[in-house]
Amino acid sequence: MYHIVKFVDTEEVEVVPANWVKDGVCLWPPYKTQRILKASRCQEQPCQNWLPFKVNLVHTAASYSDAYRRLSMVEDQADLHSEVEPGSSKRKRDMMMNDSEDSDQIHEGMPSNAPTVICQHCGSPNDIPAMPETNSRGSDPVCTLLHNLLTNQELILEQLNVISRTIEPPQGNTKDDDNELEPGLLPLKELDTLLDLEARLLFSSDLKHKLINTLALRGGMTVKDCVWRMMSHLLTNTLALKINWRGINGKTAFHSLQLKDVLTRAVRQNRMTSESSDMEIEAAIKRWLQLAADREGGRKARQMRQIEWMPSTPSTPSTPTTPSATAEPSMDRQPTATPFN
Repeated sequence: MYHIVKFVDTEEVEVVPANWVKDGVCLWPPYKTQRILKASRCQEQPCQNWLPFKVNLVHTAASYSDAYRRLSMVEDQADLHSEVEPGSSKRKRDMMMNDSEDSDQIHEGMPSNAPTVICQHCGSPNDIPAMPETNSRGSDPVCTLLHNLLTNQELILEQLNVISRTIEPPQGNTKDDDNELEPGLLPLKELDTLLDLEARLLFSSDLKHKLINTLALRGGMTVKDCVWRMMSHLLTNTLALKINWRGINGKTAFHSLQLKDVLTRAVRQNRMTSESSDMEIEAAIKRWLQLAADREGGRKARQMRQIEWMPSTPSTPSTPTTPSATAEPSMDRQPTATPFN
């Protein structure tokens, strides 16, 4: 955990680990710029030679990257409420060092014997030479570059954590012969096979456990993705056409099956969907069953049938008309005389 603190004496702001702050006092390490950044990133424990400063707590974040992103906003607010001359840095601190350490290490502008920093988290030495400090950390390009690198590193680590949670086996799943389903059981192809599996699940908790672990291995990043992967592995599309959620129109009701509970537990065993609600899972199952008629060429076949059922309207060819065929009876035609009796 990290804090954004404002130093009372100079009104400067900085991101510091939570273990550096206690009772309104921040212990600041007497290191050089780069080593201070490393100490903050690794949440190094304060020592007796660290300098105390009174601070006010501004914001608390769970990670360094979140705190650093918030820091720029805090700095802008501090600039609006302060009377500091334009161009001066608001960031803490003037990277204080021991004078005795500087006199022995600085040689021709670069350190000759950089100290070895032990990371409190990984325990590995970091033999990175400290760069010469400047009067203001905000105007040091090296310091800015290091902050950007640390921020990007934090973002990359968070992305790696998401990827690792995705590809790791689900919790409680062990890959052994005792945890595998019998070959050929899935996907279910016939309604009789489905009902037989339902009867077995009622009396066999071991089979239910194996089925949950098998479905959980399908993975998925979202509830919909996870449910659709599991349903495709559980049922063939031919069998899915005979099932809907409530069992209307003479179909089998999925909501009353043991498989519904098995699927729900398998979805929540996935790290990415462990907090999914019943409503989210049910909505994904309903939608998958509703689209069974459109899968495996069903939609295209239905469209073709609709085209065939459409009444054909043959076009009448435009034939040239002849005067004799279209001419009306002549008005000059003499009526037939009727003799008078």
